[in-house]
Amino acid sequence: MFKYVSFFNFLILSFLIFQISSKESYPIENSVYKFNEESLGFAMHEFKYLTILFYSSSDPNCKSIIPVFEKSASILRKQNFYLGKIDSDESSEIVNYFKVDTIPSIVLLYHAKPEFYEGEKNTEAINSWILEKTKRDFTLIKDEKEFEEFKKLFDIGMIYFGKNNEIMKEIILAERKIDDIPMGTIESPELTKSHCEKGKENKDFILLYTKTDIKKYYLYDNFTSENIVEFFNLYSTPKVIEFTAQTSTILFSKRLDSLLIFSSRAKEEFQKIKTLLEEKIWPKVNKKLKLFISDINEGMSVRLAEYCGAKEKDIPIAYILEPVSENPIKFRLQEKITEESLNKFISSWEEKKLKPFMRAEPEIDNTDKEVYSLVRTNYNKYVIDNDNDVVVYFYAPWCEKCQNFYPKYERLARKLKNKNKNLLFAKMDATENDIEYFAINKYPTIKFYPGNKKDKEPIHISNRLGIVEMLDIIKKNAYHKINDENYNRNKEIELEKKEREEAFLNSEDL
Repeated sequence: MFKYVSFFNFLILSFLIFQISSKESYPIENSVYKFNEESLGFAMHEFKYLTILFYSSSDPNCKSIIPVFEKSASILRKQNFYLGKIDSDESSEIVNYFKVDTIPSIVLLYHAKPEFYEGEKNTEAINSWILEKTKRDFTLIKDEKEFEEFKKLFDIGMIYFGKNNEIMKEIILAERKIDDIPMGTIESPELTKSHCEKGKENKDFILLYTKTDIKKYYLYDNFTSENIVEFFNLYSTPKVIEFTAQTSTILFSKRLDSLLIFSSRAKEEFQKIKTLLEEKIWPKVNKKLKLFISDINEGMSVRLAEYCGAKEKDIPIAYILEPVSENPIKFRLQEKITEESLNKFISSWEEKKLKPFMRAEPEIDNTDKEVYSLVRTNYNKYVIDNDNDVVVYFYAPWCEKCQNFYPKYERLARKLKNKNKNLLFAKMDATENDIEYFAINKYPTIKFYPGNKKDKEPIHISNRLGIVEMLDIIKKNAYHKINDENYNRNKEIELEKKEREEAFLNSEDL
């Protein structure tokens, strides 16, 4: 499990984990989500249980299993299970990582651990297997001694006082969407009376306790799975959460609007801000916003601050984050942090009076440049609002793969520029600039805009391809004819081969 988390931490958590697609934005086909290598990583953070069909679009044996899998998805979706598919031909890295040897394969992903289905390829058998593998039971608590023992065993727990089977089904449905929380049930009228709130002795209720808060929380009405999830999300965490690798999933995976403040633990203000949030802000916003405080120099906070555009010279600085789409919306407080300014900031957000904050570097002169430098404010000018064929190279300054790939990209631009007036090669530092069209979550990312298709999704070019293969994709899809007659393809291939060999010989793994 540790190896898996480390792999996807690099893919997601190391930068822009926050740019995760909500389940509403994943492509869906007949109740089955369609994933690629990048979106599957995000989904595994978002969905507690995720069943994946690894298939091949070129394999006739896969055609018969897809309708069966789609029927399973339509049935199990009502029970808060999510099924998806991924084309193994386009996702070799994921296929190799999970050691998927047979296509088609059905794999249940639960807490990063894969379980392979080996039963009959029919809906009933698939559904029964998923339900059995994910089965959860209540612990029946008979007396006060057992209740105290239960609480000693677990830092957090959800106890249902009652014996209504329909309510218990809703709790199970809710549990499939939240953390692995110990669940107990108490049927004793005597225990119910001793643990309920005054005046509610004859009502069923759910009690939530946590070791981080001595207070107990109660839910007495509206026992739907959606309401139980909301109840859990509201009270299962501290009032103010310190952002760390361990708490990152609270921010990133639960689709909760959040108020996030960057500060420094080394400064006295850190604890003062945390106290302000706990005592003054939380009571007013506890059902609207999760509250986070983050040390800007600590662990994953460095990348999170980079995504938000927070600089150490600006701290303390506050943001409201809305994970509503593939490009989460962020709003930045432009004033000094006080109780008054935070309340005003939150009120303006609730009233939809705030403008989203977007990172942007200053524009630079691109005259005579072989590779244009793009920023947010000139992206449309050079990329969208013309009929040029445009290649955009999105990078991060700290990305070693970007540093290794860019000289080849620049070489290609230099060779083709003078012969192709309608072909533009460009680059953008995606850690300093936001664009509205799509999220950049892997480096380097290469997009190609044909001159006659600027209103459509650009063509994604894999960064695993060689530079000559990239040129072939550009030539095939370009609006204007590409002249590469003076480009020595064989020389470039040999040069790339030599660079790979040198990189291997210099590898620290040798």
